[in-house]
Amino acid sequence: MYQEIAMPRRSYAAMITTTDYYIGQVLKKLDTLGLTENTIVIFQSDNGHSTEDGVNIRYDDHSSGHPKGHYYLAHGGGGNTGKWIGSKGTFLEGGIRVPAIVSWPGRLPKGVTRDQIVTIMDWYPSMLEWCDIENPGTLLDGFSLQPVIDSPESPSAHKVLHFQWRSGWAVRKGDWKLIGKKGGKPGSKISFKLYNLADPKPEVKDYANEKPSLAQELFKLHESWVSALGQ
Repeated sequence: MYQEIAMPRRSYAAMITTTDYYIGQVLKKLDTLGLTENTIVIFQSDNGHSTEDGVNIRYDDHSSGHPKGHYYLAHGGGGNTGKWIGSKGTFLEGGIRVPAIVSWPGRLPKGVTRDQIVTIMDWYPSMLEWCDIENPGTLLDGFSLQPVIDSPESPSAHKVLHFQWRSGWAVRKGDWKLIGKKGGKPGSKISFKLYNLADPKPEVKDYANEKPSLAQELFKLHESWVSALGQ
């Protein structure tokens, strides 16, 4: 498909169309079986757009039918984060802020949107509530989304958000986010960047030197979170 479009955009367009088609097949089957009204369907990206690139097919007889050396990736062919910068693998909003959709026609409102902060960890407690399953008695990082779904005015249950991957981490409180990273060598110091997400061009200006007390406050929140995890 899309032979008239240059690579890698061609691959990106084909990936999107293929995904759309097969999700459509699942939804159509639910309709056919009369299950749509009482089926919960969740669709969410796991991270922002990817900037990874390179030739993907490195061997003959690939299952796609394409020859060795064929460009097979959608990376670099699309993805738009609007005013947010960053991509997959970063703690900038472009890497971690993603869309999410939940459909349950028999129970949830249709065609509405919400702007409150939620995380992928909220789906588990939401499903427990929606399916009338008792909480297993363990401390959960997520919260039921039902209050947010019920009202666009309902406050987010997340006062502070924590992120960690490899040697990097981030903590967000309100509009402020501190991103930290430790160098790869033993004894390396942690470097900090402090951003205000309410800026017209968010995460461009680093406030770490300008607001050291705030950076330290957020760093202590991160340390407390790590300690609570037993790391």
